[in-house]
Amino acid sequence: KKLPQKRRAARMEAILKDPENRNGVKLTKKLEVFLPTGEARTGYPAVIKAYTPPIDPDRLPKDGSKPEPPMWDAAIIKVDAKDLPTVRLAPSVARAVTLGQQLVIVGYPGVVVWHDFLSKKSRVEATVTFGRISAFRLDVNERYIIQTDAPISWGNSGGPAFNLRGEVVALATFISTSLEGDETIQGFNFLIPVDSIHALAKNIGLTPSTDSAFTREWDRAVEALVEGRLQEAIVHAEAADKIVPGLIDVRRAIVRMRMLAGEKP
Repeated sequence: KKLPQKRRAARMEAILKDPENRNGVKLTKKLEVFLPTGEARTGYPAVIKAYTPPIDPDRLPKDGSKPEPPMWDAAIIKVDAKDLPTVRLAPSVARAVTLGQQLVIVGYPGVVVWHDFLSKKSRVEATVTFGRISAFRLDVNERYIIQTDAPISWGNSGGPAFNLRGEVVALATFISTSLEGDETIQGFNFLIPVDSIHALAKNIGLTPSTDSAFTREWDRAVEALVEGRLQEAIVHAEAADKIVPGLIDVRRAIVRMRMLAGEKP
């Protein structure tokens, strides 16, 4: 979370006046996770519980052995909050996807988030892109990764890739650029498999779970909607909205369901 411009400028000025830090100024890092709740944005304190470095060919051991720690380009963050929205992790890539299968990728591409023609208020809204699995390849860790033609960009990193069953099968991780590295080439992007997330979780004794009060209500709302039980769907969606208030997609879904039911939104 960035400091306001004036406070940031004042701190930088103080640092420049005292480069040797005779006054003993201490710098601390603070990690917060924000949810897309429009104007009512709330930052939840968070800590990094597990981390592996990004993929970097320059870090490969000269003897041909595997790097340690492995370059899985993934982290597990513990958020200081309960009953937040959750997603289901597929048990493994081998059991969840096949070549040519459709994928849905959700994230925050920088080209959209920082677009000069878009309002800052819409930055918290995710971008959804679609594509297919183009190939299964090995990265420099000799680990299988997924190649996809789904559009992603800088800022998408860490965003989930879903199969059509709603399971997370991979995370967006790196893109393709021109030989000079100054131009993005779309259609050839790469995802780290969910297997790496399971391995990272196992290393810290964590068993991923999707159980939360919000997710239970939201799943019931979706199930009722699909089966045509609109009033029941509205009840469960509104219950989910009370647990984690203001999520943009939830509010939109409620308005849409009320319109379908003939109610005033």
